[in-house]
Amino acid sequence: MSTPEIDGKTEQHPTTGNPTNPRSIERFSDDDRLLTSKELANRLGLSDHFMRKSRMGRCGPPFLRLGRNAVRYSWADVQHWLSTSRVETTAR
Repeated sequence: MSTPEIDGKTEQHPTTGNPTNPRSIERFSDDDRLLTSKELANRLGLSDHFMRKSRMGRCGPPFLRLGRNAVRYSWADVQHWLSTSRVETTAR
C-alpha cells in the first residue's frame, strides 16, 4: 500500500498524523474550521468551564451541536460574536 503524495510530499492527517488521501480531504480556511470547546477556550484564553456555562446561559458565541455530546464552534461565528461583544468606554 502506497502513501498518498502531492509534489513528492506525503499528505498526513493534521490530528492523527496518519497518511491521507489528498483528494478526499476538503481544504478548510481558518474561518471555516470548526473548533471544539477546549480549542476555542484555549484560543480565547478562557476556561472550558466558561464555555460550558456560556452555552447553558445562551450568552456565549453561537455553537453547533453535532450529536449528543459533540459541540463545535465556527471561527467565523466566534469572530462576529467577539465584534458584537465589544464595549467602548469613555474617559472622564
